[in-house]
Amino acid sequence: MECIVHFELVRKDKVSPLRGIVDVEPGQKPSIHDLVQMFKDIDLEVTVEDTESYSFRSVVPHDPYTIRVKKFDMGEKTDNYVEDTELKSVIANFIPKSRPL
Repeated sequence: MECIVHFELVRKDKVSPLRGIVDVEPGQKPSIHDLVQMFKDIDLEVTVEDTESYSFRSVVPHDPYTIRVKKFDMGEKTDNYVEDTELKSVIANFIPKSRPL
């Protein structure tokens, strides 16, 4: 099962929200090792700073940065989902009703 990992890369006071993907067993969260490997796959060499808060820091001396994992998206439906009717209306106006052949 795929898990989308939402994280923030903090480099020189600039915060970049990013995402990565990890394969996990159904119902399981990614392990620290899985996260370190995911970061390595996207050329971010890190070491664990805090396992409880899922924070990491760079091991490259000339490129200091920190990473904070914000959320794991396992693709499960939640009860707090609310459909954005305004967004749906805007999108519907951009999609043509019929296409000429």
